[in-house]
Amino acid sequence: MNTLQDAPTTDTASTSEAGQTESYPSLLNTNWKWVALRAALALVFGVIALFSPLSAVYALTFVFGAYALLDGVTSIVMGVKNARNKVERWWSLVLRGVLGVFAGVAVVLVPWAAAVALVIFNWVMLSLWAISAGVMEVAAARRLRQEQAKGSGWLMASGVISVVLGAAVPVVLIINPAASMVAMGLMMGVYALMAAGLLMGLALTLRKVGDTRSA
Repeated sequence: MNTLQDAPTTDTASTSEAGQTESYPSLLNTNWKWVALRAALALVFGVIALFSPLSAVYALTFVFGAYALLDGVTSIVMGVKNARNKVERWWSLVLRGVLGVFAGVAVVLVPWAAAVALVIFNWVMLSLWAISAGVMEVAAARRLRQEQAKGSGWLMASGVISVVLGAAVPVVLIINPAASMVAMGLMMGVYALMAAGLLMGLALTLRKVGDTRSA
């Protein structure tokens, strides 16, 4: 009796595993094509950004504006619904929505000002990060030197360079804001090209795995 009861279960499990084995290659084959498409789009964007960095900055600004506008409208609608249902703190959603709509409209009406503001914000964040990271590296290097550990000099130099570069960012922004926008666009281009290479490598790997399992 036990043998007869176990037999259908084994057959069902085998059938299920066979179905998964058959569907897995097709799933991988579909996924690698989408990943390859993303890699191609990132490659195109990276090339455009390197040849026209200002266009890349403006494109990023418009994407941010569209997101802010859509998020603002959605927040206002949710806030109004919560107000009708007498939900507490509904006004926070409305306030967030108004700010989002204002930011989105500002991008459409004054795109160059929005782009400059976005670039300044990004560079300030990078500056603060570089300075804080450099200070921590210098502190760690001093502790290593007190313990007579090797490598403290390299860590100290790295920390000093980070602090200097971080402190130089505000100076560049004040002296030549246009140069900072170009630099940000070039950085976006380099990042996009790196992402394109990684995505293409992933796509080729998925394709190879799918072909192996199909065989």
